[in-house]
Amino acid sequence: RRPLGAALAVAAVPAPPAQGSSPSLPLVPQPPPTPRPLVAGGSSPSSPSGVPRGMPPRLRELRAARLSEELAYTMADLGKVRSLHKRNADRRRREADAAREKERRYQELLARQKIREEAATRIQAAVRRMWVVRFVLPEVADAYRLKLLEAGRVELAGSLMSLRHTMHGLLYLDDHVERAATRIQAWWRGVLAVRVVSVLRIRRKMEEVHEIMGRAAGRVQARARGLRGRAACRRMRREMEERRLKVEREEHERMVRMVIKLQTWVRCSHAKREANRRRKRRSKELAAALDGSQMLRATSENVRRSLDPRGSNHASSPAAATAAISASEGDSHAQRGAAGADRKGGGGGQKGVHNGRSGHHAAGHTPRRKRA
Repeated sequence: RRPLGAALAVAAVPAPPAQGSSPSLPLVPQPPPTPRPLVAGGSSPSSPSGVPRGMPPRLRELRAARLSEELAYTMADLGKVRSLHKRNADRRRREADAAREKERRYQELLARQKIREEAATRIQAAVRRMWVVRFVLPEVADAYRLKLLEAGRVELAGSLMSLRHTMHGLLYLDDHVERAATRIQAWWRGVLAVRVVSVLRIRRKMEEVHEIMGRAAGRVQARARGLRGRAACRRMRREMEERRLKVEREEHERMVRMVIKLQTWVRCSHAKREANRRRKRRSKELAAALDGSQMLRATSENVRRSLDPRGSNHASSPAAATAAISASEGDSHAQRGAAGADRKGGGGGQKGVHNGRSGHHAAGHTPRRKRA
């Protein structure tokens, strides 16, 4: 099946050219024309017969066939829709009938249940009435009878008491009443006296217990205060001992600092004296070394002159040269001995300086480091 617009588009396709026409230009596919809306009666406004003007007869037949086919399809669809509507109406009617039947059954069920409940209520009322008549009502009647008997007994006792009072008033006179009152008062006063004596005994016992407790509390307080006082005394003694030890330590540290200061001063003075002494000895040794070097130069000059053939001592003997060389060697040995003594003296000076520094360290002073 095709929609009506597609059928109209197929019907509006132009026919191929005749055989006698010249195929000079190629056929170009044209877009389908827009279908015109149909007016009442199924005819186009362009033609009163419903067929556009200028359309070939073949296309008219095809279009009429397409329209009849579409009309048949539409009628078939309409019949299907009508049958579907009919089935839906039947189904809704059956559903409504089923709902009414269900509601009717439900109402019947409610009515039967209501009847059953009413019957159960009547049965329960009858059973309860029978139960009350057989079991509860006799007990209530017995209780009410006992209550009435008790009330009658109380009224009877009251009546008998009033009758006894009346008979007592007739039998006994005022003298009898006074004697009886006196005896009752004496008995009651005896009872009160016994109670007062019991209270006084209890009070005396409580006073004794209070006194004993007071003495015991005094002993306990004395013991506690003694313990506290001895603890405070021990604490004070310990604090006094700590303060004394602290004062002794401070005094000892002060004395040590003073001794260190004195030792430092003494060692500094000794070090200064030793340094001055070594400085003087070093200056003397340097002066002696300078004199030896001058003598060596003079000896070497003499040897050179004695060995020089152009000198004035050209005719001197080799023995003189030998003597000059030996003299120069002796001078060199003397200079080496002086240098060794200088080195030994310098080592002792360094040792003294080291001792001075160690003294400074012992005194608690840190020596300053100097660059070489």
